[in-house]
Amino acid sequence: MRNRQEDSIKFIKEELIAEMVHDRCFCEAGSREFVELESVCVEPLQKLEISTVCEFYQVDAIIRFSGEEKNFSLIVKLLPVVPQHENAYELFQNEELFYSKISMKYDIEISPRCYLSDMGRYGRPAIVLENLEARGYQRVYGKLDNDLLELCLKRIGKFHARGLRLKTEKFNLFREFFAKFLETLFTDQNSLIFSRKHSRVLEYLKSLPESDPARKHGNLLFKYENGKPIDLKIIDWQTMRYSSASIDLGPILFRNLSVENASESIPKFLKIYLDAVTMEYPGGPLERLQTEFLSKLLYTYVILSLDESIPVETLMETLRQSVRV
Repeated sequence: MRNRQEDSIKFIKEELIAEMVHDRCFCEAGSREFVELESVCVEPLQKLEISTVCEFYQVDAIIRFSGEEKNFSLIVKLLPVVPQHENAYELFQNEELFYSKISMKYDIEISPRCYLSDMGRYGRPAIVLENLEARGYQRVYGKLDNDLLELCLKRIGKFHARGLRLKTEKFNLFREFFAKFLETLFTDQNSLIFSRKHSRVLEYLKSLPESDPARKHGNLLFKYENGKPIDLKIIDWQTMRYSSASIDLGPILFRNLSVENASESIPKFLKIYLDAVTMEYPGGPLERLQTEFLSKLLYTYVILSLDESIPVETLMETLRQSVRV
């Protein structure tokens, strides 16, 4: 472990950041300034949960633009030389595709600024992002309150709407992008968990019709002003896939709403999501989205069942609430 970290730190300090500066990755579009690297400090990101998919490093770089120093606080994600996760490459490639291709087409505000997303031209697969925590964004541990949940659904609705618009207006481009995503959820490893917990549920899910697409994503960081959340960024796009909106919305709702009140709360928050879709994409397929979401809430049961920390009793109550909505 120690040797791996030392090799990665050396790679970041001596190769990656220097090559990025040479390729003007930190320059604004159209900039003609003379750019040179002043210094690089790299540390393993210990406060994140240990990942078997990526290595995480915090980087503080000082770069001169025509002699004027500018500080960059960065997060570097590297694919390990010897991955420990069975589908680490597929997960990393999905995220690389999102940052290098899709985020540019969407003009996405929900993701952090990406300075580099590449699968090998710089020596190793690497993704370099702005450090959101240095800009005041915070992780939320535990359940989201109603204000956070409302902001989350508004941002996701806006993001989904852009995907729906892309599918309608530029279908060939949409198909080209999403054909490249690799399956990371229904793997051999996860199938063992599925088969233990809900083989009959899976048979039911297989019988459901094809759905409108959404994007599956991960970790959330919020920014506050005067105690109120004002912005949200999503930082983990490894599990992004062409799938039902239920894959995104169901787990978020059921993880954060009271199980007892879920059947009353879900329609309220679903309306918030649909209003956000309408604002971004007037004339979008709202009725179809709503029907499809409600008919496939059972997908939520499948996704949550992968979390071994959730008791079976809670999963079963989630399933019952799904049926009542």
